[in-house]
Amino acid sequence: MLSPPQKSTNSSAQGDGAAVVTAAVSEAADAGLAMFNKGGNAFDAALAAAFAETVWLPMKCGLAGDIVALYKRPGEPVRTLLAIGRGPLALTQGAALAATGPCSIGGAGAPEGYARLAGYGDLPFKTLLEPAIRMAQDGVRWTPVAVRLTEESEALLRQWNGDIPYLPNGKLPEVGADLHLPGLAKLLQAFGTEQGRLFHGKIGEEIISYVNDLEGMLQRDDMIRAVATEMPCDRTVVNDTATLYTTPHPTHGVVHAQALKSTMGGLSETQALLQAQDAFGSGATGGTSVVTAADSKGNRVVLVHSNSFPRYGAGVVVPEYDLVLNNRPGRGFAQGVGPDHWNAPSPLSIPATTLNAWFLDTVGSEFWGGTPGGVNQAVWNLQATHALLQGRDPQAAIDAPKWGLSPSGDILWESDHAQRDGTQKSIEPHGHRSALQIIEILKATGAMRAGVDPRTNADARFQSSQTDPQ
Repeated sequence: MLSPPQKSTNSSAQGDGAAVVTAAVSEAADAGLAMFNKGGNAFDAALAAAFAETVWLPMKCGLAGDIVALYKRPGEPVRTLLAIGRGPLALTQGAALAATGPCSIGGAGAPEGYARLAGYGDLPFKTLLEPAIRMAQDGVRWTPVAVRLTEESEALLRQWNGDIPYLPNGKLPEVGADLHLPGLAKLLQAFGTEQGRLFHGKIGEEIISYVNDLEGMLQRDDMIRAVATEMPCDRTVVNDTATLYTTPHPTHGVVHAQALKSTMGGLSETQALLQAQDAFGSGATGGTSVVTAADSKGNRVVLVHSNSFPRYGAGVVVPEYDLVLNNRPGRGFAQGVGPDHWNAPSPLSIPATTLNAWFLDTVGSEFWGGTPGGVNQAVWNLQATHALLQGRDPQAAIDAPKWGLSPSGDILWESDHAQRDGTQKSIEPHGHRSALQIIEILKATGAMRAGVDPRTNADARFQSSQTDPQ
């Protein structure tokens, strides 16, 4: 039984046009739309939106993080890109990982991942970066989400950093205050030239030196070995009318797929999800942001980018570049397991990640989507795809009351959820921090519509079919 949806507060969620882009903040969606208006395709729009998010939400995603993407080009099969750094080479010399701090940091897959996807676009790479560079130079506003994540990370940030823009004048930021990131603007400009090799030279050496002065373990080869890999996605036949395509192991796409198939087979969502998580068995936990885009040419993209979980990655910021470093090895690998465990810390492996993206192919529609949320990514993606298969449109599927997992593993229900029995733990309606984004393309007409999550103010922008490229 599905709960009745609440009315979305976001009027841009429904639309019809030649192309659409969604993002976690409105200004990032604006950057994506600007690329469509310049003659770009869905890859261009998704990347421009993603780069803007690295300025608005640097505690969740950035150039020192990693990327998971699911995408399709015209006439080609659905593919996956994984751009996740491997375990540090120092692990072979007896070094030990920490959950956060200098010894949690690994090589960053994001630069090559972004650059690889940009190769499928129609616009020059530097053009995609222009909105983000301008935002970093001119300043953006502290959003409620960004302030809350910073408040929750204050102790970690103070432990490893001195003067950084994320604690302006040594204080917590206020909603609506300006956030200027000149160092990040400089790094984005360098990225326009260096692309996937951004951290292979002088900038990488500066980062390594900074981390190791804090007694970290980064080496130059850790940066070089953080590559992007393109591969087939996983394909799961859910029922006679629907197939789910997901990012493969070691992402939580496999958790989402198994749970949805079990749910359609009769298990409750909660039981199906918990069983799928147990089967995945990463022995680890896994901030993050999402953008999606589609165009009339047949390009489709879901891009999930992350500094790892829970927020501000390792908690280490390189002041020269305002750069938040990831803690993917520290959070992603299983700690305290034997060397034969598939997710044991190793310089030969990429760690497990809760990141995942999906495409639901039904008789009448294509649905492309994702959400941030750590272990709740698969949880909320499951609930959204289940609702879509029961006939809801993207916005209704997102607006419907959700359940999620607490840090201790307890189920937390939004209090207006129909399946909550009144004695179970709950939070206020729309209280979860999901940022679900779903694009639907109607097969009969090619019309597009999107749903975006009002819980965290995600947004969508449509390009009118009458818009002329500039």
